[in-house]
Formats: sequence, structure tokens, C-alpha cells
Amino acid sequence: MTTGDATFEMIWFGEAHSNSDILVFVPELKILFTGDLLSSYGRPGFRVDVDKAPEKRDRAIRWIKQRKDNSEIIVNGHGQILSVSDLDSFLDKISSLHGLPLTVN
Repeated sequence: MTTGDATFEMIWFGEAHSNSDILVFVPELKILFTGDLLSSYGRPGFRVDVDKAPEKRDRAIRWIKQRKDNSEIIVNGHGQILSVSDLDSFLDKISSLHGLPLTVN
């Protein structure tokens, strides 16, 4: 969706933290909004029952990974604004916890 000078790439990939999880990327501003799915410290915000349907979690992580190199600011649902380094640490952590590949196919 484009409005004015900004493009909003949005995806709802299914419930993961809540029933309204939407990821948003604004390429012109290099901002990625991840909501409560991740944080710089602590554990991932995916609900336990998402592990019964890992394709939801995996789809969200792939989408985030595809946009992270074009991001400078990551806005999560709570806490401080994250850096790309924070995002990399989180993705490494969740990838190792769930045996996900660290690169995007």
C-alpha cells in the first residue's frame, strides 16, 4: 500500500503473539515494525501453541529476515527501539532454539 511518499508493506501471517499480529515495513524510512514478536532481551513473543503450527512462526521470521538488511530502525511492541544488531541477535537466538536456517532462501 502506498500513501503519499511512503510505501507500507504489511503482512498478517496468522496468530503468533495475539490474533492481531501484523508486521509492517516502510522501505523509504527504513523502519520495520515487529510488534510483540521480538525484543532485544528476553524470549520471543510467540505463544506456545504456535509451536504446534511452526509455519506461522517461520513465515514471520522469513519475512523479517528479508527486510532486515534494508532496515535501520526496528520498532517492537514494548521497550526500546531496536537496532539491526539487536534484531540479528534475536533472529540468531530464535533460529537456534527452533532449528531454523540463519539465512533467507
